[in-house]
Amino acid sequence: MLGRLLLSMCLLAAAQAPGPPPTSDPQLIRVHVRTDDGGIAEELAARRESAGHLSAAIAGQKKGKAFVIVADDDTADVIISVMHRGLTVPSVAIGLGTMTTRPGVRAPVAPTRQAELYVTMTAPGAADPVEVTNKNRAADSDRGWKSAAEDIAKQAEKWITGHRAAILKARR
Repeated sequence: MLGRLLLSMCLLAAAQAPGPPPTSDPQLIRVHVRTDDGGIAEELAARRESAGHLSAAIAGQKKGKAFVIVADDDTADVIISVMHRGLTVPSVAIGLGTMTTRPGVRAPVAPTRQAELYVTMTAPGAADPVEVTNKNRAADSDRGWKSAAEDIAKQAEKWITGHRAAILKARR
């Protein structure tokens, strides 16, 4: 029993031990994703969740791997601020709907709420700050919010790639 406790404490300490600092490639664009600390507690928690989804989506991009996520604003080349999370209900729902228990009778179709994520991207030396919202029609679910963040990450990749020279020039 005591041996297991010591073994688990050793494993925990080894997992928390800092490794060597990663070598940074000067060609990588450093991106920081954040949100402000204001607002109602539920809204703040939701924005922080979306900031985490967005960080994971940017870090997980495979195409080119030209970006790296950093922990603070001071070392970042690009700052992406999660401004707001919203829900919209489309005014028109197109489709046949679902079947009821009675054959031949369709159930009414209720419009699905769609997730909308609003962010602002800024980079010194690049153009003015850009406000971006997801273009996909993500459902109001955990997977939908992740999908909205992935869509924003794709848009951020295009924007950063288009302003790459100005961002790297401003770094020096």
